[in-house]
Amino acid sequence: MAVVSGPESEMLTKRYFEKEFERSSVMRALSILWADRRSAAWRRRNPGKPFSDYYADHVRAHLDRGKPHPTLGSQGFTTEVGSHVDWDRANFGTRGVNAWREYLGAGIEPTMRAVDYGCGSLRVGQHAIRFLDRGNYWGIDVSQSFIDDGRNLLDPSLIEDKRPRTSAISDELIELIAQWEPQFIFSHTVLQHVPEAELGVYFGRLAAMMGPGSKAVIEFMAAPRTRRLKAMSWAYADSMLRDAAQAVDATWSIAFDAVADGDSQVMKKPRRVMTLERAAKKTSVAA
Repeated sequence: MAVVSGPESEMLTKRYFEKEFERSSVMRALSILWADRRSAAWRRRNPGKPFSDYYADHVRAHLDRGKPHPTLGSQGFTTEVGSHVDWDRANFGTRGVNAWREYLGAGIEPTMRAVDYGCGSLRVGQHAIRFLDRGNYWGIDVSQSFIDDGRNLLDPSLIEDKRPRTSAISDELIELIAQWEPQFIFSHTVLQHVPEAELGVYFGRLAAMMGPGSKAVIEFMAAPRTRRLKAMSWAYADSMLRDAAQAVDATWSIAFDAVADGDSQVMKKPRRVMTLERAAKKTSVAA
């Protein structure tokens, strides 16, 4: 068995103890309390801004200090206890492969106009870009800087060939995407960073983007009842998400299913898939 030493060993050991810290109910409660105090101070400085902006600011500061993140930026972890990896154009393509298979199985086709809702640093979106026909990918996120991190890891020839669209979320953007009429929307583990009080905003944007016959596939952290996993992560029960979605749009057809094979080696927690579908337009039949 190989023995890891030096800086990588220190990183692995630190990540191990971080995960053990998160698993302790008492320590988790204390970390949440401390995080809420920081969040409250941020809200006082930024009145009216949503939790998503706080999350983006917090993670951006983390990345700017040169710290790795499980899903965002150009540095990450490859295992549960966390060996550190620097992502580059050569190895970035290995990220998010299993997650992308989930959406392939959900019926996405190359000819579809598709939105990656909460695309982050294109960990999963890169595979959609390669799969979809030219111009059919639109990745959106609360943070343009997260998106830029991902675009910088893509081969320029891929961007030139596929012409993916990427944008920071705004009300005007959501209206523009609605006019684009996407047929498939996927949102990978974004809901875990949406607090219960802002579920209406999340589903409201989905409702605004989805037209007749469109489909949205959402992978989320699951729990028998709504549970805060840590400072900025929540797990949701199917019933909670169904109620929140129906409060926004009662016409959606809603289904839930298990995730057979998750892609994350860092956050091994139960996950499920929520599917929302709109009925297609009825075509008139000539007499």
